[in-house]
Amino acid sequence: MFYLSGNDFPQSAQELESSLLRSLRTLFTFPSGESRPVRVEDRDYPEVDRIRVDLSGTATDARQPPPKPAGVGQRRPGVHASQLEIFGHPIRIRGAGMHLDLSAGDVSFDYDRDHEGHPLLVLAAAEAGRVAIEISRGDLEALLLAEAKTAAAKQGVAVENAALDLVPINQRSVAIAARVTAKKLIARATVEVKGQLAVDDELNATLSALSCAGEGIVGGLAGNLIRPYLERFNNTKLPLAAVSLGTIHLHDLRIGAGDSLKVQATFGR
Repeated sequence: MFYLSGNDFPQSAQELESSLLRSLRTLFTFPSGESRPVRVEDRDYPEVDRIRVDLSGTATDARQPPPKPAGVGQRRPGVHASQLEIFGHPIRIRGAGMHLDLSAGDVSFDYDRDHEGHPLLVLAAAEAGRVAIEISRGDLEALLLAEAKTAAAKQGVAVENAALDLVPINQRSVAIAARVTAKKLIARATVEVKGQLAVDDELNATLSALSCAGEGIVGGLAGNLIRPYLERFNNTKLPLAAVSLGTIHLHDLRIGAGDSLKVQATFGR
């Protein structure tokens, strides 16, 4: 589901392309000199051959998930696309890289409006859709510790990267355990960060049960500096997909953990 810019529904493929891009610019910072990141290949509008959204190199703060578009339910037929592609290699979330691939065929969109009257493009039906998301262990660690490292540095403590372990709990969640080294002057100590990450049907990742403990004086100091920043993440949602899937339900959602965190699911008829 996409917000559309302006007040009116697009009347051509070119208008749809421009409306989508303007809307996405409110959520993502696009790299300079991008070459037409949104493409709508016309056939006989509202029939189009392909809608292609390239979010590679974009950045988003994602401190809070973007507002979920919620239609008032007065839908009418919108656009039909033979193929939908949304991808980003990578999308930067607070500096961490996330790779996204979403594709589907025979995709139908409806037009709707939210409670304030803003136009929406709602994903109504799709054939053989799939979505895959991947974040490296290093990027996931950076996402967790970026702000904490800055705060610790102000107190003369250097927080250095170390091993991050990802252990599957079930098909939708993993346990996180990171051991980092804290250094102050010539003294070093280990800080251990633990928690869980779960992914829901809307492809939001929720971090929970985050804890931090440090060994010795330096480790204790670093742990005290890191802990408040981890608490900001506790039970907060990080959007892993670029768009809401609206009323489309995901099937066979699975998390894989190893050198990276991988989320895969299918959707559609």
